Amino acid sequence: HGVLHLKPAGEYGFVTETTGADVTSYYKIIYKQGHLKEIPDILCKITKIVEINFSDNQIENIANIKCLHILDTLNLSFNNISRLDNTTLRVLKYLRTLDLSYNRI
Repeated sequence: HGVLHLKPAGEYGFVTETTGADVTSYYKIIYKQGHLKEIPDILCKITKIVEINFSDNQIENIANIKCLHILDTLNLSFNNISRLDNTTLRVLKYLRTLDLSYNRI
């Protein structure tokens, strides 16, 4: 796996930088103990993300997670998620590990 690093850019944006990756790599993203309030839209442009750890942020809304079709592992523990729509996770058919502990659900 390559690793994508999220770097704040501007007031609400993020850019990604890759390490240890080539064209055929799948990606893992780790951004813990930050100030994310939602899943950054820029991630939808990266089709090979298989693991996300956004634990200990301030995420309230995960509706745009639907674009990450091959996601295998999703850690959103210690955030501010208070509701999930029925269809939010339905399209993530490869998802094997989901951690939503310590949210408001």
